[in-house]
Amino acid sequence: MMLKNINNLTLVSGILLASLTVVSCNNKPKVDDSAPKNTGINLADLDTTVDPGTDFYEFANGNWLKNNPVPASESRWGSFNELREANAAIIKTVLDESAADANAKAGSNRKKIGDFFASGMDSLKLNADGNKPLMAELKSIDAIADVKGITAKIAEMQAHFNFALFAIFAEQDMKNSARVLPYIYQGGLSLPDRDYYLKTDDASAKIRAQYTEHISKMLVLAGEEEKNAQSTAAKILELETALAKASMSRVEMRNPEKTYNLRTIEEMQKLAPSIDWNAHLTTLGVKNPSELVTNNPAFLNTASTMLQQMPVADWKGYLKWRTVRAAAPYLSDDFKNEDFKFNDGVLSGATEMKERWKLVQETIDEMMGEALGE
Repeated sequence: MMLKNINNLTLVSGILLASLTVVSCNNKPKVDDSAPKNTGINLADLDTTVDPGTDFYEFANGNWLKNNPVPASESRWGSFNELREANAAIIKTVLDESAADANAKAGSNRKKIGDFFASGMDSLKLNADGNKPLMAELKSIDAIADVKGITAKIAEMQAHFNFALFAIFAEQDMKNSARVLPYIYQGGLSLPDRDYYLKTDDASAKIRAQYTEHISKMLVLAGEEEKNAQSTAAKILELETALAKASMSRVEMRNPEKTYNLRTIEEMQKLAPSIDWNAHLTTLGVKNPSELVTNNPAFLNTASTMLQQMPVADWKGYLKWRTVRAAAPYLSDDFKNEDFKFNDGVLSGATEMKERWKLVQETIDEMMGEALGE
C-alpha cells in the first residue's frame, strides 16, 4: 500500500465533513470552494468521480495513483518517498561541496563526509579492485580449523554489525529501565524471514532456487570455483533452513513475556555451550558481563548443537557468504548488479538500480548520519 495513499485516506476521513459536500441527488461528490485551504491534503489527488460511500479509498487517492506510478527503481512509492527524494537532492549538494572542499580540516566531519562520498562515487577504482577488498577476510576464514575459531569469527563479524548466526545489541532492560543489558535475538538468516525457507508453495520454492543460484554467483565473483560455489550454496541453504526451523514466527515474537528471557552468563554457557560467552561478549566490548536477555533460548540451544554437528567446512562457507553478502553493495559493478538483481529485483520487484549518488548518500546517512546532519 502506498504511503501517500494512507496519509491522504486518513486526512480525508478527518476533515471530510468540513471540506467536501456530497451532492445526494446524483451521488457524485463535489469539492466545496469554501472548504478550508490548509487542510493538509491536495484536493487534486482526490478522484471526485468516485462515490466515497462505495469506494472511499479510490475517492481519496484515485488521481494520485493515476499520476504517480511506482518508479522502476522502487518497490513502493508514496508521499514519504517524495519527501525523501527532495531531501536527498538537497543533501547531494552538501556532499558534492564537501567532496570538492580542498580546505576541509583533516579529521573534521566535513572532510570525512567528503572523502566518504568521493570514494563511493569512484566506480573506476571499485571496478579495478574487483574482489580484492574481500581477500584478507576470506583468507582469515579459510584459516579457521575448529568450532572455537568459527565462534570467534562470528563474534568478530558481529562487532562490525554483520550478524552471523544471531543478532546482539545493547538495550535497556525491558523490566528494569535503570540498566542496559546485551539483548540476543534469533537471526543468521539471509532471506527476509523464516517463512521464505519453510513455505512449500511453488513461489517460495522458486525463490529458494533463485537464492541458491545467487549465492553461487556471488561466491564465484569472490574467487570460488563454480563447482565448489554451487555445492557451498546448497550447504548454506541447508544451514539457514535449520536456523529458520528453530526460529519463532512473527506472531510468536509479538509476545513480550515469551521473548523476555533473562539469563546469567553461567546459564547461557549451559544453554549454548559451543560458544564461550565471556569471550564472545568481551570481543563485543561488554565489560564484566553478568546477565543478558535472549528472545529465543531454544534457538541458541539449536545453534549451539549445529555448531558441533555440522562440519567446520560448512560453517566456513556460511561465514564467507555472510562476508560477501554484506560487502557486495559497496564493491565493483559485478557484485552490485548481482546483489541488486536478487535483493531488489527477485525479492522486492524493482527493475532499475538507483543512481550511484543516491546509493552512496543513503549509505552515508546510515553510517554517519550524525556527521551528515551537522
